[in-house]
Amino acid sequence: MSVSAQTHVPEQNGEPLGNASMAHLKAALLSVPGTPNRTGTPGSDHKIANHIGYSDTVFAGKAEQAKEVVATLKHKGFIPPDLVEAEVNWFY
Repeated sequence: MSVSAQTHVPEQNGEPLGNASMAHLKAALLSVPGTPNRTGTPGSDHKIANHIGYSDTVFAGKAEQAKEVVATLKHKGFIPPDLVEAEVNWFY
C-alpha cells in the first residue's frame, strides 16, 4: 500500500517563493552601484562623497594627550616600548 504525499510550495506572483527569494538575493548581490536597477533608476546606495580624503582632528591639548597616552602605554606594557611612540604618532 503506497501513500503519496503532496507538498505545497508557497507562491508569490506565480513563482515558487524560494525561487523569488533567490532571484531577489542574486539581483542584490550582483548589482553594480551606479547602474540602473530593476526600476530603471540609478541606485542610491553606497554613495561616496567627493572630497580629498582624511582630515586631521585638531583640538586644544592634543599634544599633551598624546604624551599621556605614550606614558600610559609604556607603563601598561601592552605594546613593545620601542614601538609605542611610533604607534601613538600614527594614531594622533
